[in-house]
Amino acid sequence: MEVAATLRHLLDIFSDRCIDFPWLTGRMSTAATRMGGGVFNGGGGTFSTSDDGFIFSCGTRELRPAARDGTAPDEMVMKRRRAQLSQDELRSLLMDAGREIIREEGLSAGAELLTFKRVRDRVEESTGIHIGNGSIIGRIWDSLFDFQTAVLAEIASDSSTVEIEQTLDGLAPTLLTADPSSVDSRWSTVREVCRLGAAANMEALSQSTDWSLWIGVWAATPVGSAPVRQRRIEAALEHSYLAVTERMERIYQATLRIVGFQVRPGLTVRQFTIAVSALTEGCVLRNRVDAEEMNGIMRSTGPAGEGQEWTLFGIALEALTEKFFEPDPTWQPPGLTCNVRSDASEI
Repeated sequence: MEVAATLRHLLDIFSDRCIDFPWLTGRMSTAATRMGGGVFNGGGGTFSTSDDGFIFSCGTRELRPAARDGTAPDEMVMKRRRAQLSQDELRSLLMDAGREIIREEGLSAGAELLTFKRVRDRVEESTGIHIGNGSIIGRIWDSLFDFQTAVLAEIASDSSTVEIEQTLDGLAPTLLTADPSSVDSRWSTVREVCRLGAAANMEALSQSTDWSLWIGVWAATPVGSAPVRQRRIEAALEHSYLAVTERMERIYQATLRIVGFQVRPGLTVRQFTIAVSALTEGCVLRNRVDAEEMNGIMRSTGPAGEGQEWTLFGIALEALTEKFFEPDPTWQPPGLTCNVRSDASEI
């Protein structure tokens, strides 16, 4: 398989992050269709609560957000329709609101900044849906503590790949233009992948709010957390670590096939993956307080010994790579023989 196709397969790994709420969009669209040509405006009619769930009411004319007490404008004659939202749908709305609040305000106060009033107000502000505590407590969560724990566990379980995608995007040109003609040229490709990949990955993670929150939950959980919360969040962290480790292991295996390297005897790609993960986390955190020492290191690693700028992370990654991998003596450059097969499609 050609290198370009292999890289596309690598990027196909990252297809599981899209999150939407079709139940809301679909019902709004249906309501607008049945209004006899009316215009469906921003807030989208009147949402209220009842004993059996959430009610969406729309009319046959232009819909406007209802007043805070639920009273529709006097000039509007409403024909009521009722569309019940399930507990799962309501839970998603509240969880999203909780994550948004933490993303905006951080974890300096832990999850204590999350109150039902704050998330209810956030949902009402963004969707027009008014929620009462009676629709939450005892139906979705037993207590505020349970809700806060659920939000923290959701953050801890994050196994998103946005930052990895950004890193791979920067590496594609290097891999596509690599010189496979000799062992030395292949080592040069590996060295350049370490240099560019480390810099791109450190930048992507440093700018990622989601990664910062994930690290924050990971660091704060062992200190002062109630045992039931600690167990749940640690289980979520383990799930996240496993998912990301398995995905990165497959990426490294595919990359080895592209550049013609193999793991040294007695070692495994899984061990390399774990070591790089630990190195990444440490370097990104250190970069926040000691960026001058972490960046701008000049080395004569370019063509004809030209100087190139390295990060300390990249130098350490190169050292790990040299200890874990060696050229595969049976490897042939992709595209030169029909016997060369890539398993990247199985990633």
